Amino acid sequence: MLINTTRSAGFTLIELLITLVILGVLMAVAFPQFNTWIQNEQTRTAADTLQNALRSAKSESARLNRQVAFSLTATNPSRTSIPAPAAAGRFWFIQVIPSPTVAGDPATYIQGGQLGSSKLTIAGPASICFNSLGRMSNTLSPSAGGTCLAPAAATYSISTAVGDHPLNVTVSIAGQVRVCDPSRTLSQTTPDGC
Repeated sequence: MLINTTRSAGFTLIELLITLVILGVLMAVAFPQFNTWIQNEQTRTAADTLQNALRSAKSESARLNRQVAFSLTATNPSRTSIPAPAAAGRFWFIQVIPSPTVAGDPATYIQGGQLGSSKLTIAGPASICFNSLGRMSNTLSPSAGGTCLAPAAATYSISTAVGDHPLNVTVSIAGQVRVCDPSRTLSQTTPDGC
């Protein structure tokens, strides 16, 4: 008598349950690290966006040969609605500052956008003004929410509650914009430090 000892292809219920338990344990261990990584990437993206927006404001001031303001705000800006600047805003906009010598010269919206999700904490000046040479200037502008930051280096700090890697975006009085790591000191060996 011949007995068929071949096993049919597939998984048994026990094998499937063991695989699911192992997968669940691995996900439970990896999820906190993954969440921290996501928050750190959001911080990096917001810092890069802020750096690019500040550089754009600087180049627009030189291109237009006009005073230009970069501002943070709490609401989404548009050409028809320029909101008041807010120091902890997640949105940004760039506008040409009205000339005090030309009557009826309006504040002209150039561009704007969003820095990131509501999980981000952004601290820094509400507005920074650039003169026609691309340097920081102290310009009174009622449409930009009052006086822009006086000519001195400015720093925006960006962080999240879960992330463990905050970043700063600094603007020098000469208009140089860079992203740096506040946990490191700037030196020849650590060019990404603050």
